Amino acid sequence: MRDLLIGLLAWLTAETGYVAPGTLPEIRLLSQSQIQAIALPHGPWIPLTAFYDDDVIHIDLRWDPATMKGHALLVHELTHWLQHKNGKRGPMCEWEQEAYAMADRWYRANGEEPPSIAIERILQTTCHWSLGPT
Repeated sequence: MRDLLIGLLAWLTAETGYVAPGTLPEIRLLSQSQIQAIALPHGPWIPLTAFYDDDVIHIDLRWDPATMKGHALLVHELTHWLQHKNGKRGPMCEWEQEAYAMADRWYRANGEEPPSIAIERILQTTCHWSLGPT
């Protein structure tokens, strides 16, 4: 896991200009219901597969770090970690836009088209932003 984190962080810092701190985030694997209870304890229920909180990235137990999809999910959450560590300010929509854009860029950098993700499309509508063609 450490090698994967270091590799993805090296790519992210090169792509974003963020500075990686001298530590790595903790990765915690949890059930989807546990993730929901921590991330959104008062609702609404959204099928979250991961979220970042302080120095911990919480990821669904079903996450497969050996797949492109697994890498992209971690790129998304690592983007939030770097945003936080680099003192990024602004509304959640801006944070999410950048994190989804970096995950999509990861797919394309590795020769794949990013999948259409329902929550991403909801946020695009809610936040009035676009990553490109849907």
